[in-house]
Amino acid sequence: MTLGGDRDLFEGLRTGALDVALVTAKPSSNALHFRTLPEEPYVLIGCATADLPPHQILLQELGNWLNSQPWVSYSEERPITRRFWQEVLGSRFSAKSALVAPNLQAVIGAVEFGIGLSIVPRYLATDALTNGRIKEIWPVSDLIPAERRYMCCRRSEAERPEFVDLARALG
Repeated sequence: MTLGGDRDLFEGLRTGALDVALVTAKPSSNALHFRTLPEEPYVLIGCATADLPPHQILLQELGNWLNSQPWVSYSEERPITRRFWQEVLGSRFSAKSALVAPNLQAVIGAVEFGIGLSIVPRYLATDALTNGRIKEIWPVSDLIPAERRYMCCRRSEAERPEFVDLARALG
């Protein structure tokens, strides 16, 4: 297993270094086959002991409250976070970046340790949420469009039983 951006994972499939890749973009190469997986909603998370914003807070006030919190992300660009701020909160993201982690699993681990808040796909945070290691800070799943994911492989291997079984298990 390896982690990486879509471009790197597509290259790994092309060269044979990878058999399967889970990505967020459809492959542009005809040599690759993909299956669409169920959409994944996002969740705004904090550590188990994190403060919560006031229950009856307005979205604009929520943006101000969130901007006063430390933030953990997987990239300096924070595409999902910035889109949430612009499209839902109607303001700019200006929170202090406490940590930029190499991948979303590391982001969730940093959130567990109380380093900051983050927005991540729910499926990655389910175990930590269920076990009480993190908590949902504010319900955002209806506010942020869900993430579309694709499972890709080389077209010549699309009917391999392992690929078909994995696709079935994931969706």
